[in-house]
Amino acid sequence: MQDRCIAPSTRPLAKVRSYDRARPLVFMHVPKCSGTSLIKALLTTGMAHSVSSGFDRTLFGDFAAFESFSEQVRNLIYLDENDLPKAVDFVAGHMSFSTLSRSFPAGQLLTVLREPASRLLSLWLYWRSHTDDQLLPWGDEWGDRVRHSRRPLVDFLRTRQVACQTDNQLVRMLLCPHYLIPTDDFIDDRHDTALVQAAAERLSQFSFLDLIENQTLASNLANWLGRAVTIGRLNETRNIPQSFKTSIAYELTDEAWALLDARSRIDLQLWLALAAQRVPQIDARLLRREAIATTISRHSQLMTSSIRTHFRPLGRLLSIVKGLSQSSLGRTSL
Repeated sequence: MQDRCIAPSTRPLAKVRSYDRARPLVFMHVPKCSGTSLIKALLTTGMAHSVSSGFDRTLFGDFAAFESFSEQVRNLIYLDENDLPKAVDFVAGHMSFSTLSRSFPAGQLLTVLREPASRLLSLWLYWRSHTDDQLLPWGDEWGDRVRHSRRPLVDFLRTRQVACQTDNQLVRMLLCPHYLIPTDDFIDDRHDTALVQAAAERLSQFSFLDLIENQTLASNLANWLGRAVTIGRLNETRNIPQSFKTSIAYELTDEAWALLDARSRIDLQLWLALAAQRVPQIDARLLRREAIATTISRHSQLMTSSIRTHFRPLGRLLSIVKGLSQSSLGRTSL
């Protein structure tokens, strides 16, 4: 990969901006980043009386058959940002920075980042947990895209049809639409430097920005809001149908690790830079390894079946993850 360098000391991602009760909160919800839990925590504070949520085009890439969705799902899709309800004090959507900032120019933007390889593994397993009946409201064509998650991890990560959600998702949500980001393919790594710089500039416009791996996330958010916040755990992958279960250790081949690295390489630069600011007392790469190990451990339990683990015992795999060097897990340098 080329030019993977961003200097957090000279490019602050998280500028402190005081919370303003008179302005709406606008949450850019990156999938599988504990956003549902954060939304519930914010609503529980009682600070929001009118809420808007939904999707724009960003997560769907080149998909266009929205008429195949059920009415209930279609009502959550905003293909035209002008249709978004504006008289609200809390917006929480799987929507791009562009959509949110243009639709709510007075809004206070907030989001949380997650170690990107962990996010990608969670997405694969979350999609994999869906049965055909659960996918019916999403129509056959989008359902078929989600069903790619039932294939081996390597195949899932190679699938261009789902690049809109597997390939550097954070950067896509921050920058799309962007001429260097294809809707139907993976991002060319020759453009990494330009994209990470543009994405970092977008992140600097957020009023609140943190990591889900930061143990002080809840207290940081509470201090910003000026009221107590309790963040629970919601919308987690809870069950994988027996026929879709496999061994995580078997799936995480050398090729799978390489693809996880490729599909999260730009997002990783942003995560590492923010980690250096938010938790400077912890080595960001150590924090990353711990996050990945935790994700693998939790999801391996969901994928456990009556079939014995293939080839690699899980304990040995976790030891490998925890012992990975900088060169073998995320070769990004800051």
